[in-house]
Amino acid sequence: MALTKGQGKKLIEIIESHDWQLIDVSDNPEGWDEINTREPAEDLLGVKKQYLFVPKPLNGETYRDSYAIANEKCLKPSLTVDGDGKDYEGWIAIDIFQNPHIFSRLFIPDRRSIVASCPGFEAFVAMKADKVIDIFKKYFSIADYRKTKQVEISWER
Repeated sequence: MALTKGQGKKLIEIIESHDWQLIDVSDNPEGWDEINTREPAEDLLGVKKQYLFVPKPLNGETYRDSYAIANEKCLKPSLTVDGDGKDYEGWIAIDIFQNPHIFSRLFIPDRRSIVASCPGFEAFVAMKADKVIDIFKKYFSIADYRKTKQVEISWER
């Protein structure tokens, strides 16, 4: 089941409560100049969608500025998996080499799943769409990626 209108808005609220937001980049914008002209996502409906996590800009900053500042501070969105994560029914697959799992994009590839990943890296977390709210409530945070632990968690349901 895909995210409903209420679920999409709730996921955005969870992310925004950490002072980050999602920008729709499904059309593969040319770069930061184009991204800087966009508004934050208000809902997460549809499939084959891709969203970029960016910190909320402050004091006239652009998205590029706020993203660069977060990078300087080594801050990224993350899911911290307890144990091996197999105890949580919402996971579909996990391929993580560090914990917390750091990511920059949220993908909605189909009606049943949500994937958090960083383009260019093989590590990912795939979640059932109808469980993503519970997962983000429990595991989502903004983490200092210098403090990640190397782990090897890899499995698929």
